[in-house]
Amino acid sequence: MGFRLDLLSHMTAIMNGVSKPTSPLYFLHIPKTAGTSLRYWLDDLFADGDWLPCHTLQELTAVDRDRIKQYRFFSGHFSFSLYDFLKERPLTVTWLREPVAREISHYNYNRGRFDELISLAKNDGRRKWIDHLHRTRDMSLTELCQSSCYLGFSDNMQVRHLSGAFPAGRRVKCDERMLEQAKQNLMQLFHFGICELMNPAVDLLSYRLACPRRQLRFHFNATEKTNCPKHSLSTQDLNLVRHVNRFDLQLYEFAKQQFLRRFASFWMKFDPDAAGSCPPQILEQYACPSTQQRLDEFLKQHFQNRHTETAPRVTHAHVEFSDSVIQTGWYPRSKSECGGTLRWAGPGNTSSIFVPLKPNTGYRINFVVRHAASFEIWRKMKLRVGAQTMRLRHQKHNTDRGNIEVQMSGVIPPSAVDNVNPFTEIVFETVGTREQLVDYDRGRRVSFATDRFEITPAGKAA
Repeated sequence: MGFRLDLLSHMTAIMNGVSKPTSPLYFLHIPKTAGTSLRYWLDDLFADGDWLPCHTLQELTAVDRDRIKQYRFFSGHFSFSLYDFLKERPLTVTWLREPVAREISHYNYNRGRFDELISLAKNDGRRKWIDHLHRTRDMSLTELCQSSCYLGFSDNMQVRHLSGAFPAGRRVKCDERMLEQAKQNLMQLFHFGICELMNPAVDLLSYRLACPRRQLRFHFNATEKTNCPKHSLSTQDLNLVRHVNRFDLQLYEFAKQQFLRRFASFWMKFDPDAAGSCPPQILEQYACPSTQQRLDEFLKQHFQNRHTETAPRVTHAHVEFSDSVIQTGWYPRSKSECGGTLRWAGPGNTSSIFVPLKPNTGYRINFVVRHAASFEIWRKMKLRVGAQTMRLRHQKHNTDRGNIEVQMSGVIPPSAVDNVNPFTEIVFETVGTREQLVDYDRGRRVSFATDRFEITPAGKAA
């Protein structure tokens, strides 16, 4: 019998206190809040086919409503309009960013990708957006912030998204009433994070989702470094941008205070001795390397505890990276040349998968290294399970595409299987990583890539 773990079905049954087979998740993406990195991080919790391939409201409205309801992960600039397409509200997550930095980022993005965005706007028939893009290209940021295509449409963008006023086909003036609605809606979301507190916000979300800690490798646009950095604006210009977006500034400060309060409550669970510590003290403790190691173990144990009653112990496991996989230490999924779904291990020297293996049972694990940063990676790779470390056997073979793939195999003895916790952590240790171009954008520290694991009782063929 094969095994594929539906991670969110286990988590939501615990979080909501009821037995639901699935629970959809929605990343309410406010533009220029590190959304691409967050989207891939959250999408990792689902199988490939669970993600609705839409990111704008125009794309969403073009999809059949019955088809939309079949998806479980949504991410886009939909604001609360997405709820109109679903039977029940999904668990909703959003992120906020310091408003002036967000405005500069949005301005640079529109200028840097003008031709591409103009083409999209024309295809969608969005005349107001076309006008806005042309003005963005031809105006300074402060001129844009005073223009008729900006005021009433794109100012205070975070308030507009969270109040439900976005998108609007007509000019809507932002005011105190809209701000208060945005605050109320924000507090009703499943989770919200702060870009300037990215790592604490991701850790808190990992705790709430009861999944092992994973590193979010986020970056803001490279254009921010070259076009209109914040330090290049005069005090007068900065004050103008702040004034125009004053409701966003108030929302951001409110959200930051509320997030720090929530994070402090989480911290008390992690470190009860820290009772009475103020947020600055907690964030200082959080940054300590020794604290980070303890927090990593705390989040793993929290994940294990929450799944004690729900994780089925198995003797056969087919772990495929196109499915939802409980893992840590891997990059987001990518497509291989042969059409499969790969993960690259990195940027560190260890990557893990968590599988609910049956106690007192020995296992054989088999997988294929589809790509490797160097020959030393697969030649010296080790398997660590519990306190035991095992060498992996390897066998090279040439593919029809002319590259080398390596069949890896190893044995997990019964004594290494976790008899206390529901999941056994299987750790792949490599001798090093290398900077290598992965996907379309930039080099990453990687070691090897694979697409699946076959785990069977020792002595039986995969």
